Amino acid sequence: MSNAAALECVERGDLEGGLAKARLALAEDPNAGLTIAWIELERGNRQACESEIAKAVRRGASPGRAKCLNGLRLCALGSYELAVRELSNVDLSDDLKWQANALVGLGIARTYLFRLDAADRDFAAAAEILAALGEDERVATCVHNRGFVALQAGDVPKALALFDQAAGGLRRGRAEALIDRASALIAAGMTRDASALLDEAQNLLAGRASRLAEAALTAGYCALRAGDTDLAAREAQRARTLFRQQRRPAWTAAADALALRTRPIDVAAALRTADRCLRWGRRTEAAELLVAAAQTAPQAEARELLTRVQAERHAETPRLRALGWLARARLAPDNRGLFAACRAGLRQSPDLAHEFTATALRAARRPRTVLAAAEPRAVDVIDALDDRALVRFAVRDGELLACTVVNRRVRVHCLGPAAGLRAAVAALRMNPAVHAKSVEEKLFAPLRLGDRPLVLVPVEAMSGLVWPELPSCAGRPVSVAPTATAWLQAAKADRGDGTVSVAGPDLTHAEREVSALRHTTRLHGRRSTVANTLRAIEGADIAHIAAHGRFRDDAPMYSYLELADGPLHGHDLTNLTRAPRLLILSACEVARAEVFATAILDRGAQALIASSLPVPDDKAVDLITTFCARLRAGDTPAPALAHAQDRHGHLGFTCIGAG
Repeated sequence: MSNAAALECVERGDLEGGLAKARLALAEDPNAGLTIAWIELERGNRQACESEIAKAVRRGASPGRAKCLNGLRLCALGSYELAVRELSNVDLSDDLKWQANALVGLGIARTYLFRLDAADRDFAAAAEILAALGEDERVATCVHNRGFVALQAGDVPKALALFDQAAGGLRRGRAEALIDRASALIAAGMTRDASALLDEAQNLLAGRASRLAEAALTAGYCALRAGDTDLAAREAQRARTLFRQQRRPAWTAAADALALRTRPIDVAAALRTADRCLRWGRRTEAAELLVAAAQTAPQAEARELLTRVQAERHAETPRLRALGWLARARLAPDNRGLFAACRAGLRQSPDLAHEFTATALRAARRPRTVLAAAEPRAVDVIDALDDRALVRFAVRDGELLACTVVNRRVRVHCLGPAAGLRAAVAALRMNPAVHAKSVEEKLFAPLRLGDRPLVLVPVEAMSGLVWPELPSCAGRPVSVAPTATAWLQAAKADRGDGTVSVAGPDLTHAEREVSALRHTTRLHGRRSTVANTLRAIEGADIAHIAAHGRFRDDAPMYSYLELADGPLHGHDLTNLTRAPRLLILSACEVARAEVFATAILDRGAQALIASSLPVPDDKAVDLITTFCARLRAGDTPAPALAHAQDRHGHLGFTCIGAG
């Protein structure tokens, strides 16, 4: 029995099979002892790992490999400085595979120490060695790890792009890859998508206590972000039990910090736990805990907690800097300093936008300052509106607000409790005839908007709202945007080159729809593949795709369009360098998957035209052809869509972006 066979078992996740084969291989190969040590590391037995390394060296295993594996053990413990020291002082120049292992370990340790440029170089160097050795899957792992570095640097789109690039080379079912991808989705606020991945990862981790504990911790933070404190508490308890059994103090401190945030926080306990997090290099968890504790602490204690965090505004990573600026904002002696700190923090990390907006809104009193609290570029937005009316919804201390701008005049309207809004949106989807009036009265009755074109900026609880069902939105141009700043940017989109139509499979009327639009490039039949479609729509002026749409309520980011060779997911659009100026998706429900709009607006698009309802393809043909005819006649997207809907019914279509 060879050690190589044991290693193959471990790579497949078969730890018990690998352990049995490694023990049989010991008689011929002392390095099999290091395989046993590695298996103990994966099982969460840190002491057993250390003991097996020592035994392997006594049997004659490579000292360099043993030193490398010990460095990886130190990484797992959270002793990152010691790991860097150990892995930097190992000579493996004549053992290239293990030299790559050492570089990977260095990259992991330096990532957690926020030495991100050095970590990226470590992973790139490891990939170069492994490519020369023909280790293709491990090259893909290094690419994936570079995605993890990008995530720590706050570049979520780059992280997801690298994860996608690596995915084709990784063995199906790599739980570690799923956990990292889930972390990126949590950072992007896509907690439902992340939760689905974490469930899948945990199912794959039976017998791998080390990774299972990390997955439980990530799942706990995901649940906390989604507002499910009961689930967060359960996952925190499971994670810290495993980490304590494995004697991993850095990870235990992170789990304890999460557990404290699932209940009313005792200030003394928060300070003790934050100090432990800081001792083990978990600065982000410490800062998050102290900021959370300050929200309910007495004023003097809150100031002490926030004072400790505000120094992080000069930290190495965007999230830490944002937490520092959030603390600075809440310590500010006047509104001028508070708003300045909020603007600085928003530039660092958009995933804390809700906290900055809430902080600014609590301090704002005059209508223009309320709008400025919600939209840092409020002045530019007001200047660009022309004859449009803006409705910027926001939530302040549980109350739904609507900031309106009509003819440059800003008003703030209090619309009542925000609780129940999500349920009202769901009820409207199920039975618009019954619920449209009540939703209309809550959202629009107090507003004086006239008959102007509308720019609407919803809050998260309005996700999936069928705007054309509401009387205030029917029959007039309406643009829905994630923020007013996003609308402003989309309004400046440049024209692209050419027009493209794509017909997916198994749609009776798709070919007729594509033919009627007379676009310069047409893809249909076997040519309408994912790769061909992405190539064709890159930088186009108008791109139209008629295909079956599949919205995944459990994981919206993985909603997709059905093309000739498989699904085109919303996140596939992040591979575009430049989005089409206008993207029309004649497909069921994909407007509910916000990733489609986010991806193209981030890449220079003006608007997405898509439906949040199931779309009958025979009726969609007339609506879309009329819409495109109005575009050719000179209309902009929102008026063109309003005209087409007036003739053919709305079918749930919305203009997302700037119409």
